[in-house]
Amino acid sequence: MTKVAPRVVEQALPREGVRCFRPLVDVIDTTGDNGDVTAALSKPALKIGPYEVDPPVVLAPMAGITNVAFRLLCAEYGAGIYVCEMITARAVVERHPATMHMMTFGADEKPRSMQLYGVDPKTMREAVKIIVGEGLADHIDSNFGCPVSTQ
Repeated sequence: MTKVAPRVVEQALPREGVRCFRPLVDVIDTTGDNGDVTAALSKPALKIGPYEVDPPVVLAPMAGITNVAFRLLCAEYGAGIYVCEMITARAVVERHPATMHMMTFGADEKPRSMQLYGVDPKTMREAVKIIVGEGLADHIDSNFGCPVSTQ
């Protein structure tokens, strides 16, 4: 039998002060005499806040693709967490109809995960207040984009 031992490792990124955490899986070969090899996790390999992501697979947000129908189709084949299309903070604050539609989730989707994109901290704050206040998502991944160097 093959056992999989999950652990999370902190990895430094090129920019000073920026850290990310990525799951690593160590595989230990414990094949039995009969030659069967199976993999089993003793505990979930990834946890995001209170949500266990098992298997440790995240469907990333993809514009025009990760709508409700696509996420439900993916759920039939199994994965850990499904993120809706990337949502722009300004459009949430302005209550743009198409954006509000992209923020819909299926009745059985749990946790409801979204990636919120913005460059202005005030707009991000207002968008998060709306999302949390109206119970539109269980998990928000903040995307502040990449800073542009003017030097």
